[in-house]
Amino acid sequence: MIDLHIHSIYSDGSKTVEEILKKCEEKKLEYISITDHNTAKQYEDKSLKNNNIFKGKVIKGVELNAVFQDKNIEVLGYNINPDIINKWCQKYYSEEELEKQQEICYKRLIDICNKQGLIYDESKIIKPKVTGYVEISIYNESVSYTHLTLPTIRLV
Repeated sequence: MIDLHIHSIYSDGSKTVEEILKKCEEKKLEYISITDHNTAKQYEDKSLKNNNIFKGKVIKGVELNAVFQDKNIEVLGYNINPDIINKWCQKYYSEEELEKQQEICYKRLIDICNKQGLIYDESKIIKPKVTGYVEISIYNESVSYTHLTLPTIRLV
């Protein structure tokens, strides 16, 4: 069995690299890839550099945010060089650049909510501390105004 799309605390995951390695070993996975968003810093983690926990094969990977034909997409990359990826990400995914992109995304999503007729109080939308995850805040605020489960809406 394999899992080639795992996120750690280096992006939006909730587990440390060490916890991931332990869980993957426990499940007897043969191949894994920790594909955090816009970083390969997970491969600098001491638990992975000195891996004596997971006996399977680790394929170095990353998940990069991109725009294609005015659509936000995510691209998975495997067998990467973490040094090259991290250098590239420092330029294109700096905190300043991500904040600009999040503001564009925020405005786009608010426009979609308005076009869909969703009810929300914009002053209650709390922008996340970690850039890149504003969708959840907008969704949670719009859901708070209804007792019904909203249908799945493609926001981006």
